[in-house]
Formats: sequence, C-alpha cells, structure tokens
Amino acid sequence: MDSLKVSVPLLLDDNYPTWSDRISSLLTLRDCKLALTRPARLPDELAMSDKALAIIRLHVSDRWLRRLSDAVDAHDAWTTLREEHTTALAPLASSIHTKIFSSTMKATETVDNFVDRIEVLQADLERLNMGLPVGTLVTHVLRSLTPSLAKASTHMAVVASTLTLSTLRIGLRAVAAMQAPESEERVAMTAQRDRRDRPPARNIGACHHCGVPGHRKFDCALWREANPPVKPPAAASPRVTTTPRAMSAKVGADAPRSGTIPHAICMTVGSTDATAWLVDSGASAHMCGDRAMFADLLSLKTPISVTFGDGNQGHAFESGSVSLLGAHGAIRLINVLFVPSLKGNLLSVSAAASRGVQITFDPCTHSANFCERDGTALLTATLSDGLYWVSQPPRHVAAIAASETPAIAQARD
Repeated sequence: MDSLKVSVPLLLDDNYPTWSDRISSLLTLRDCKLALTRPARLPDELAMSDKALAIIRLHVSDRWLRRLSDAVDAHDAWTTLREEHTTALAPLASSIHTKIFSSTMKATETVDNFVDRIEVLQADLERLNMGLPVGTLVTHVLRSLTPSLAKASTHMAVVASTLTLSTLRIGLRAVAAMQAPESEERVAMTAQRDRRDRPPARNIGACHHCGVPGHRKFDCALWREANPPVKPPAAASPRVTTTPRAMSAKVGADAPRSGTIPHAICMTVGSTDATAWLVDSGASAHMCGDRAMFADLLSLKTPISVTFGDGNQGHAFESGSVSLLGAHGAIRLINVLFVPSLKGNLLSVSAAASRGVQITFDPCTHSANFCERDGTALLTATLSDGLYWVSQPPRHVAAIAASETPAIAQARD
C-alpha cells in the first residue's frame, strides 16, 4: 500500500466534504485512520496520531494550517476542521433549506421539472454533508404540488414514509397523465386503434334493384312496389277460416284407423273451386271432399273422426289415391282420406315430408315448392290471402293413371 499514490487536493473554504472523504481514504491506506476517532493515550496511539496529524497538515491551505497550530493530536485537528467548516457552511446550508421549503410547483411546470429542482438542491446539501431526510423531501413535494394534482395524489401521502424521490416521480407522472387533456394526435391514434379493434361490420353491399347500399333486393321498397304478390282471381279463391287446436291422428298401413286430424279446419267456400288444394302444415293426412277426384277408394276398417275449427265433426270411411297435375306430369297422392263433409281439399305438409318430399317456402316468389330429394320439382303452391294453394285444371281427376309406387307423389314420364 505504501507504493500506492493518492492525490488529495488542499483543503480550501468550499471543498471540505470532498476533501474529508479523500483524506479519510488516504489515512486508511496509511493505517492511521483510527487516530481520528479518539484522543491518543498509549504510545502506539500517539505514534499513529502523529502520523495522521502530519498527513492532515500536508493537505490543508495556509489559512487552515494556522488554525491547526494548537492541535495536540489528529483527533483534535479533525474535530477543529469539522466544526469550523460546519460553522462556515451553516449560512449556505440554511439558504439551500430555504430554497427547498419555499419551492412550489408552478401551474405550467411538469412533474419531472419540479422533482429535478428538489433533487438538485438536495445534492448541494449532500455535498456539505447536510442532506435532508428522504421522507422530509417526499412530504414537502406532495404538499407543494398544484391543487388539482395534490388532490389526486392524496393516496400517496399515506405511504410517504416508504417512498423515495424516484418512486414519487413515477407515481406523479401517472397521476398527471390521467389529468392531462389528450392532444389531437393522441385522439386520432385512439380513434384509429378503436377502428382497428372493432369487429368488421357485415357488408351487405348495394341493392341489385335500386343500387342503394345497405339492403337487399327483396327488402327494397321500390322492388316490392314494382313486383306485388300475385293473387289468383277472387272467384277461384275460397275463403278459409282456420282455428289451431291440439289434436293428433295417425294415418298409414300400420296405424290404427281411428282418431282426430290435427289442426281442425272449417272451410267456408264463397265461389267453390273443388279442384284447388290447400297446403296445411297442421294436418297429418291428405284429405279430399270430392269423390270424383279419387283414382281408387278403399273402405277403412274403422272410421276416422275429423274435427273442424267451428266445432263440427266429419268422418272418413274411405281412403285412396288422387292424381294431380305436377310440374313434370302426373303426381300421385296416396292415403288420402275421403271426407264427404269437407268443402275443399287439404294437402298435408307432414304427410308429404314423411314420404321424403322436401317443402320450401320462398318469400321472394310467394310460393311453396314441393321437390324430391334430388331437387326435381313436383308441385308449386301460390300464396293467396295468407294461405298456399295448389291449383288444378277443372276436374283433373282419375283420368290420369298414377304410379303404384307408395310415395306422396311421383312424376309420370
């Protein structure tokens, strides 16, 4: 350690904090720093104190050297220098204290600038070995904020004793950011982010009829006005009153030949078209009231009771097959009940579906289409007064031979 060279500047009036740190390091290297802690009494202590006192005198200015002329040992010299500088620096330290505790945050000042001012003043005090406690500085900063920021930072005053100036700075930044009005650039960026994160709206496109976007052709008022629903002549449209009721019946080879037909219907015919068939989604069997339309009839072992919407009842004693004119020739309906008291004909949706026929209702063309599974069209019903009707030529009945295949309908080649 003796070969290690340490450069220590002379003690002047304004560098005592730095000088004291360096001279302490030098005395440590010379194994005589212990002489600064207590007065010398023993011979070894006296020798160490003389060595430390010599080093101190070599590193002070002439003015401070005269002050040490009366020092009896290193401890006495060290204490004298410390007290002299503390007394000399007291006005400067007091001035810095005043600057710290009189400083307040300006309305146009940022949190970082205000905390930086406090940290610079604290650094000046630390160079004089007179730094303030961190808790005191944190408390003063919280009390010196702008009114709006101080009100929003009341929760931080509760834990002020655990904060440092660095952590306080971070917390005040967050509070100030929440209070600051958003700039135009930030508002634009937020709007752009919201548009990016928003799920894409469904693009309907433009109407194929009027060209206006936002709706389809079939929802277009202009298209509906130009394409009103097609209604059959009034003379060929029987008036029908329906009353839905919860009933059940089974019609088929293996079903019991008794029961009631679901969806009881009372038909009041104005100008009767005996060949028209009403598409009924509630009936579970085809029904016909005109014997002449049957290609064949078989007596039922047990009559089937049919209840109408007006409370009256009819009975079916026979069933058979009826041939209708379809889209591609003759269509054969099987297991059709002959109900003499029924003033009209019912085409059951459920009976057709049970035979594998697909029925689709098209709101665009106002029609119901009966098709085979491969898409082949069988029958088409037209909407009239809220009901779907299958029109037939007058008395188109048993004159057309139907296939014997047990299906609801089969086209004849």
